[in-house]
Amino acid sequence: MQFKRFSRASLKVSFLSSLLCFLISSCNSEDSKTYEELLEGRWKIIQHNEEEVITKEGIIFAPNHQYFNVDSQGKAIPRLIEKMWKINSDTLIMIDYNWEPEFVEKNGTQEFLIELLDENKLHLKALRVKEEIIYEKI
Repeated sequence: MQFKRFSRASLKVSFLSSLLCFLISSCNSEDSKTYEELLEGRWKIIQHNEEEVITKEGIIFAPNHQYFNVDSQGKAIPRLIEKMWKINSDTLIMIDYNWEPEFVEKNGTQEFLIELLDENKLHLKALRVKEEIIYEKI
């Protein structure tokens, strides 16, 4: 059995190219935000089912994965029973625990496909019913 000898120059080139790839990938990951980081904050509804909406109503996504509805006056609606959100791949799941335990999954859970999520806009498409909502970050 023979071993192939690599020259020092080829080893240096492969090491430097590996190091360069690692540095480029780590720099890119610091600049990009996760869905959770982009989603957190206060959002105002601007479009519902292709109709423009002029209101202060919206939603607040808290860092502790709770969410709060915002009324037409722009005030968060306090809740005694929590409402939670989570992201699974490209799906936003919102769970309202203000239901009897056997009805939480059917009536208290909303699932949305995230069509677009960036620093300023959130476009959701409901998975269970025909509904499309676009929010603007405020």
